Amino acid sequence: MSFLKNLKLTALTPSKADPIIRRRDALVSRLRDQLEWLSNPNHARLKQSWIKINGERRSRDRHIPVRPWWRQQRDGSVVFTLKVGMKRIELEKGKAGIVLPTADELPKLIEGLIAAVGRGELDAHLQAVATGRAGKG
Repeated sequence: MSFLKNLKLTALTPSKADPIIRRRDALVSRLRDQLEWLSNPNHARLKQSWIKINGERRSRDRHIPVRPWWRQQRDGSVVFTLKVGMKRIELEKGKAGIVLPTADELPKLIEGLIAAVGRGELDAHLQAVATGRAGKG
C-alpha cells in the first residue's frame, strides 16, 4: 500500500471531443490520401458504415475513389487546393490555390501541409470554413 500512498491522484473530468482536433485529423487524413494517390492513381479510401439487414446490424465497407486536389495548367505549373468537405480553404481572401512550378513538387508540398495542420497553423481557416465564413478567418 505504500506505493499507492505516494501517487498523486485526481478526479477525472468527462472529455469532450474537440472539434478543431477532429477537423485537423480529417484534413491530415485527406492530405495523406492525396499523397497516396500520387504513387497509386487507383487509390480508394475505405469507408465503413453500419446497415440493418433483416433487423440485424452489419458492417459494410465501401471504397470511395480519391480525386486529386490539383490541376495541371497549360504552362506546366500545378495549382493545389485544400478542401474541407466540399469547400475550398481560402488561405488569403480570394486566394484558394497554391501554385507550384511542376507536379514533382507535390509530395513536398503535401508533407509540409500535413506538418502545418498538425501544428495548428490552419485552425483559423478550418474554423472559418466550418462556420460558413470561408476566407474571412
